[in-house]
Amino acid sequence: MKSNKTILVVTSFFYPDSFGGSNKVVYEIGKRLAASGHSVYILTKKIKRTLPDYEIIEGMHIYRCSIPPVSRGIIQDLFFVINVGRVYRRLKHKITFDIIYAHDLFAAVGIIIASKKQRIPIVSHFYSPAHQELVVENKEKTSNYFYKLILKVSSSVIKILEEWYFLGKADRIVVLSNFSREQLKMLYRRAAGIPNDSISVIAGGVDFNKFCPSLDRVATRRKLNLPENKFLFLTVRRLVCRMGLENFIMTIPEVIKVHRDAVLFIIGEGKLKPRLSKLIASLGLDSHVKLIGSVEEDIIPLYYQAADIFVIPTKELEGFGLVTLEALACGTPVLGTPIGNTKEMLGKLDPGFLFDDVSTEAMARLMIKMCNNRNNLESLRSVCAEYARMNYSWDKSARSLEEVFDSVTNEK
Repeated sequence: MKSNKTILVVTSFFYPDSFGGSNKVVYEIGKRLAASGHSVYILTKKIKRTLPDYEIIEGMHIYRCSIPPVSRGIIQDLFFVINVGRVYRRLKHKITFDIIYAHDLFAAVGIIIASKKQRIPIVSHFYSPAHQELVVENKEKTSNYFYKLILKVSSSVIKILEEWYFLGKADRIVVLSNFSREQLKMLYRRAAGIPNDSISVIAGGVDFNKFCPSLDRVATRRKLNLPENKFLFLTVRRLVCRMGLENFIMTIPEVIKVHRDAVLFIIGEGKLKPRLSKLIASLGLDSHVKLIGSVEEDIIPLYYQAADIFVIPTKELEGFGLVTLEALACGTPVLGTPIGNTKEMLGKLDPGFLFDDVSTEAMARLMIKMCNNRNNLESLRSVCAEYARMNYSWDKSARSLEEVFDSVTNEK
C-alpha cells in the first residue's frame, strides 16, 4: 500500500526559469506526486530576479536560491552548491524529509555536503554524462590550447564529482532509457558493477491534453502565419553543437533540388545561432530555412501540429528526447538519427523513420523519400499519436517513481 512521503527535489533549473528537457521531467512528475498526496518541495536556482524566493506551483513548494547576477557557468554552479546547502540547512530544521530526489550534479553535491551525518535516502536521476556534455558543447573552442586545457581539467573534476557524489551516494539511480542505463555503466567505474535492478528505467511522458493532433492543420498554419502550401520540416532544439543542426541545414539544398516547396523551421536558442545564421545565408537558404528563436510553451504544440515532418538530427548524447514524444503525440511523423534513445524509441514505432547515419547524405535521402510519399503522411498521423499515447504518459512515470521511493525507504 502506498505511503505518502515528504520529498525534497533538488535541481539547478525549474519552471518558469526553464521548461525544457530535464526541467520538464521535474515539473510534470513533481505536480503528479503532489496531486497523489505527497508533500513535494523543490529546491532550485533563482535565475530571474523577479521570481519570489518561495511560492506554491501545482501543489509543489518552490524554494529558490539566489545567486550573484554576474556569475555564469562553473562560477554560478559553485555559488549554487553553497546556497542550496544553506537553504537546505534552514529547511531541515522545520521539515522532516523522507527522501531526496536529485536531478543534477551540483544540486546533489550541495545537499550531500549540507546533510553531514543526517542520512536520508537519495534517488539520483541521471540524464546524461555532464562531463561529456561540457566537452561536446564546447568543441568549437578547443583550437585555443589554454581553453582546451581548462576544459579537460573541468571535465575530469566534474566526472569525479559525478562518480563519487551524484552516483556514488545514491541509494537508487533513475534513467529515462535503456541507452542511458548502458551509458551510465560504461562510463563510470562505480556504476559498472551495479545490478540492473538498482538502476530504474522510467521513461518520460507527454501531457496529452496539450500535445494532440490538430483537427484543422491549415487553420493551425494560418494561426501561426506559416505558409499553407509548403512541405514543412520542423525541429525544436537548443542551438549547440551536439544537436547536429549544421548537418540538418546542409540537407536542404539537396532536398529543394527535388522539392522546391520544402522549408525548415528551427525553434530554439543557443550559442550556435550566429554560426547557423551565417550558414543559412552562405547557402542562399533564407527563403527555405527560418530560425524562429524561442517560442512560448503554449505555442509549441501548434508548431508540432502544423509541421509535415519533425526531425531529430542529433549527432551525440541523445539520452531521451521529450520533443520526439511531443511531436508524435501531435500526430507528426518523426525522423531521427540512430543516436542514443532515438534509435530505441523510433525503432519500436517504425525503423523506416531512422536515418541510416548522421551524414547529410543519409538525412537528405530519407527526407526526400518522405516528400515523395507525402500523400501517405495522413495515414501515419493517427499511428504516431496512438504510439505515444499507448507507451508514454507522465502518470505512468509518476507511479513508477512512487514504487522506487517505496522500495528505497523500505530498505532503510
